[in-house]
Amino acid sequence: VTEGTTVEYSTDNGNTWSTVRPEFTEVGVYHVYVRATNPNYETAYAVATITIKPAPVKLTFVKKWENDKPEDRPAVMRVVLMGGPQAELFTLTAANNWTATKTLTTSGEYYWIEPDTPGYKQTAVSTVNYVTTVTNTRIDTDTSSEYTLTIKYRYEDGREAAPTYTGTYHPGDEYSVTSPDVPGYKPVISVVTGTMPSRNVVVTVLYVPADTPNEIIDETGKPTGLKDAFINTGDCFE
Repeated sequence: VTEGTTVEYSTDNGNTWSTVRPEFTEVGVYHVYVRATNPNYETAYAVATITIKPAPVKLTFVKKWENDKPEDRPAVMRVVLMGGPQAELFTLTAANNWTATKTLTTSGEYYWIEPDTPGYKQTAVSTVNYVTTVTNTRIDTDTSSEYTLTIKYRYEDGREAAPTYTGTYHPGDEYSVTSPDVPGYKPVISVVTGTMPSRNVVVTVLYVPADTPNEIIDETGKPTGLKDAFINTGDCFE
């Protein structure tokens, strides 16, 4: 620029001018008008077109499997990337580590869709740094079998504190059984909860005097470590 020349810029078709050079950070196409004035020369005009394109972004979908064996999984599953001009289908297999990747150069709201997988339930979804991870957990689909939940209620000396509870459940069923009231005593755990496995379950709930602190002390004066828990959830205890 020649000494004594003033350079001005306009981003509104020359309606207003400023000596501050404009800067753009958003994706788009911008027209910048430039005017150079100098007392010794004719005023010169120019126009520049500035195009800002989005930086490429790599989106990744990762499928995780839990509580299963490789042979339990489908040989192939498909996911769909939505948000672009048209939906795009990706195939996931063990060979590609159950992963799909797409590099995008067009901005937009993108998201993944996956179908339900028989025998599994979706237990976790997270997206970090454009990587979406979906975890499928194997569920027991054998609903034809029934198993027995037995809950015994005992005093510390082994005597029965209340009648034994017996219930039948299918694998995968949730159970919640409130421990009965016993005058002068309290159960170490007030509600027995869990998910029924493919086997029978026996639980023993201990009853202690109502004024016993939460940390139970044995006859030697040492903490038993029981606190608010029942004995051997899901295991046989006689």
